[in-house]
Amino acid sequence: TAPKDMAVPKKTHVSFESNKGGIHAIGFDSTGSRILTAGADREVKVWEPNRGGHVSTLRGALQTVTCACFSHDGSQVLAGSSDHAIRIFCMTTGRVKETLTGHTDKVSAVCYSPAEPLKGVSCGNDRCIKVWDLSKGYCVKSIMCHSSCNDLCVTLDGGTICSAHYDRSLRFWNLKTGEAINHLEKLHADQITSICLSPAGNELLTNSRDNTLKVVNNQTFETFRTFSAPDYRVTTVFSRACFSPDARFVCGGSADGSVYIWRVDNGTLERTLKGHQSPVTSCMWSPTGSPLVTGDKNGYVVLWR
Repeated sequence: TAPKDMAVPKKTHVSFESNKGGIHAIGFDSTGSRILTAGADREVKVWEPNRGGHVSTLRGALQTVTCACFSHDGSQVLAGSSDHAIRIFCMTTGRVKETLTGHTDKVSAVCYSPAEPLKGVSCGNDRCIKVWDLSKGYCVKSIMCHSSCNDLCVTLDGGTICSAHYDRSLRFWNLKTGEAINHLEKLHADQITSICLSPAGNELLTNSRDNTLKVVNNQTFETFRTFSAPDYRVTTVFSRACFSPDARFVCGGSADGSVYIWRVDNGTLERTLKGHQSPVTSCMWSPTGSPLVTGDKNGYVVLWR
């Protein structure tokens, strides 16, 4: 768990090139001991968080790896690609254990259910959300949406899928039945690029091409706070923002290569970090509180402390 006096990063700790052609996703394992980066080079690379040392490279995707995450126990990685497929990688062997097919367009997001380690959820440009039985490698539920889905997450109890869409809306689905629970129509003024569940599981952070982030309560569906800054601009449809592990801050990457950190309690800009030479596409904070990891369109990663 994150320390109560968790410090906001001040400076670049280490910077390195990870995925040629651009980074699409960054992830931590549950202990904060490994980082993954995925991108246009069709690879998922694994790093240690202290000096950014290379641990392994996972190959098998035929096109850009658009999204990736560690399993609960860190033994596997789930990765979606522009080649319409999802792959389960074994961390011990570094090889593809299973390939999940069924999406008919680019896969834009994958995640594990927090409550069921062998259940996965994915979404894509085919406007379809799929629930997978990862032990058998087959799809147990397909949910058709009205709009292309850019990102999703599953609530801590494993009961609800929260999805972020091209049509500016946030949607909520019953994971078991596939039925719609709620629909926050036009939450943003442009498409929603990412969605992130707060550590306590009671709030959602959205990022949008309208250059704002919002925190939404996922019980009341009320918008708690909206964040913006004069120079904060979102350049990609896969721009991913994140909560700090103590949920006191939110973080987003901008077109000018800056990383913006806001306070959740009052919405004010806490800090702007400069260290990238190209638009920042992805932000992920270690569950231990440090480091904050950001990736850019040129394929470089910065670890901030």
